[in-house]
Amino acid sequence: MSWTPFLPDPRYGRELRGITPSAGDRESIVLAFVCLAYVATTAGFGDPPRAVAWAGLGAVLLGAVAGRGVWAGWALVAVGLALGIAGRPFAVANHHFVLTWSSLALALALSAPAEERVELVRHNARWLIVAIMGFAAVHKLISPEFMSGSFLTFGIVAGSFGEPLLRFCGDCAGIVEENRQAIAAFRNAVPDSAAALPLRSPIPDLTAVVRGFGVSILIVEAALFGLFLFAPRSRAAHFLVLAFAAGLGIIRQELVFIAVVVALGYLSCPHSLRWLKRAYLVAAVVFTGLAVY
Repeated sequence: MSWTPFLPDPRYGRELRGITPSAGDRESIVLAFVCLAYVATTAGFGDPPRAVAWAGLGAVLLGAVAGRGVWAGWALVAVGLALGIAGRPFAVANHHFVLTWSSLALALALSAPAEERVELVRHNARWLIVAIMGFAAVHKLISPEFMSGSFLTFGIVAGSFGEPLLRFCGDCAGIVEENRQAIAAFRNAVPDSAAALPLRSPIPDLTAVVRGFGVSILIVEAALFGLFLFAPRSRAAHFLVLAFAAGLGIIRQELVFIAVVVALGYLSCPHSLRWLKRAYLVAAVVFTGLAVY
């Protein structure tokens, strides 16, 4: 049977020998703990959606122990997260949407016949990574603010991009703090269309740094898109996910998003790549813990 990138890879069958059907249920717990951290620590989530998500996550954990019913728990989690989006559609973070789609994908995969679940979990997680990275790369390419460098420039001078690195750069942290205070004062001032806000660069040759960051981000996201589209079982694909997570954690601490991507990488990773599966688990624990902390 020929294989296309739009169908589950039949080569997984050889790797699944000895893997029980409940493995997909158990492995979904990794994403459950990430989701648990997000629901528990996010302000403004809304009490009814939070209660539904809590109930769903409880059902996932209990179902994984009992060996059944996990799909229903994930369906309930998806409903709770969707209600959270409906309550404030323009205020939720990107990873809220990713968690919603991930929960729905797991519910669908784990409701399949037992012998198909593990493969479908891998398949759905793989395509979620393709969608995330493809959308991220295309969105940046069509965004004038990103392509011109203004988005990254403002992020660096305001301290929202590269802050962990700037802490080790002499007077950089002090300059960033001055810029933050100036931005806060500007926002609280009487609106004036003719007013300008001069900000200091915390690093020399900011233009070259911004250009380097912008090109590197596009290359990595495009590479992840291509690898998970055409070679989702390769070591390179999964190693790059872990490198992406580590790099993003250093330059922009979007810890919940990083933990979600790592969890999806873990779910999509073949059991034959054992050391990468273990590395994913360690990374998921570290980034989820940092997000809670």
